[in-house]
Amino acid sequence: MIGTLEALNRGWQLLHDMGRKPLFLGIRGSIVYQLPRPHQDVDVRGVYLAPTIEQLSIRKPQHTIERTEGQLDFVGWEAERFFHHLLKHNGNMTELLLTPGQLTITNDAGEELRDIGPRFVTQKLHRYYRGYALSQFKRAQQQIRTGKGAVYTYREMYAGIWLLRTGELVFPWAELRAKVEGEGIYRSRLLDEFNMDRELITEDVLLGMRREFNDLTALLDDAVAKSPLPQTYDGYDVCNGMLLRWRSKGWV
Repeated sequence: MIGTLEALNRGWQLLHDMGRKPLFLGIRGSIVYQLPRPHQDVDVRGVYLAPTIEQLSIRKPQHTIERTEGQLDFVGWEAERFFHHLLKHNGNMTELLLTPGQLTITNDAGEELRDIGPRFVTQKLHRYYRGYALSQFKRAQQQIRTGKGAVYTYREMYAGIWLLRTGELVFPWAELRAKVEGEGIYRSRLLDEFNMDRELITEDVLLGMRREFNDLTALLDDAVAKSPLPQTYDGYDVCNGMLLRWRSKGWV
């Protein structure tokens, strides 16, 4: 089984071999959430720089690299594309930058990138958690990777509610669930019905899940209405300045 450090180093080397300069890589998915891993895949996501000369040419380089090697599932975004996503308050990008340090690999530019992550923890993430939870719920309803879809539905809702209420992003699922339930915010009657490799969910359980999804949606909407987080963050000048500086150094 591939380890997290091995997966990070392989992703870093993969980018080097393609003539790209890696900046920041982090582990995502079940490992960072400390959920069971029935398929043993290691999800690595990252940011890299394409050669400046290619960015200036008529034929632009690809802005996303996706590779699967054995248990490694790798996705990397060219820095410009990553910033476009981040400036739209894409929660995937914000969470990537906030990944615990022991699950990341970086260089000086990547540390600079990581440092701006907390600025994007705003009320704008409400839309991300709402939308991602809905997509996972639909997977569960359609019996597609059903157990994982069900668990991730609750994980996203709980994470969004807790973040919007407290400003704290909690990755480990057990810790997050304990916080939400311990504070009396919500206690699911169904969560213990699910496991990550479960193939099917009965119609009765799905009906109950629909009711709980509606309850959690209402709590998420209430959390953003009362959230202490800033409404938004306009990071264009900061991100643009970083990108221009990196490009002008001719690192690649």
